[in-house]
Amino acid sequence: MEAGRHRGGIPPPAAEDDGLREFFRFRDFPHFIEVYIAVCSCLRTPEDFTSLVLELGEDAAARRRKAMDGVHGALARSGGQARSRWLAALAALAGRRDVHGLVLGRVVRMLADAGVLPWADAARRFGAALSVGVPALAKASWAEGFLAAGSGGSGGGGLLLAHDRELLAVLGSWVASLSPEDFMAGAPVPGRDARGGLRRLKRDHVIATLSNGNVALLTNMAKSAGLPWDCILSAELFNHYKPDPEVYHGAARLLGLANEEVMMVAAHKDDLFAAKSCGLRTAFVARARERGPKAQSDVSPEPAFDFNASDFLDLARQLGG
Repeated sequence: MEAGRHRGGIPPPAAEDDGLREFFRFRDFPHFIEVYIAVCSCLRTPEDFTSLVLELGEDAAARRRKAMDGVHGALARSGGQARSRWLAALAALAGRRDVHGLVLGRVVRMLADAGVLPWADAARRFGAALSVGVPALAKASWAEGFLAAGSGGSGGGGLLLAHDRELLAVLGSWVASLSPEDFMAGAPVPGRDARGGLRRLKRDHVIATLSNGNVALLTNMAKSAGLPWDCILSAELFNHYKPDPEVYHGAARLLGLANEEVMMVAAHKDDLFAAKSCGLRTAFVARARERGPKAQSDVSPEPAFDFNASDFLDLARQLGG
């Protein structure tokens, strides 16, 4: 449905998730025909279907990872037979090949943190997930699941890589081997407007990262890409990851500012809605290739945000820079 709205300007049957769930709930045959017609009007081309599958896969994997982190954290505190059964289930899941990389990387990380899987084995699996022949986006998803901070004692990737140099070498080799196309598709790369736009924003504002990526990764990215951040903030510092409110509250707290004095700038609308719910101001920067070259991204202006910009230079102009 989202893909069709981007391509044909067709509005979805409801604006919120609850409304969409109600629309797609089976009621009777006439309503089934209504749903069928609505879906067919939105999904018209092979690209629409490809976009839909990619969006559903990524969104479902992200929700499952968040749910797994919650269960894992609760059982880490309680222990007992329930935790043993949980770890056994994770071990069985780690051996499957039909699991999304974001989830599988998380599973391997949980098992390694728990001592069920030796770190040498985890590094071997990490290397296999980033090997030649694996699509760039799949590699990035696996690495994100493995390196992100989570519940149950899972620290962020910076601490993890400092702990195990073999993992750091695997990650470094993968990044060094990426082609320009794969780097754009699978790694967080600044757009061409980023450096100039950030420099203009920096004249009158304090600019900082606030990413689920770890501090080491963000620091290396800033150095290699020449990004002029005033400071590097990461979800790793709070042992939570976005969209957990603690990340947004924590960032304002570390900067010594009230939430309403901080503006979250992002190309992900869910990130901005989460920040807005915590009292931060919001600015949306459109990035058509944010999900990769083949996936569709929602780049339409959002009235709920304080600013909507075509790129960072445009945002700087709107803010008077």
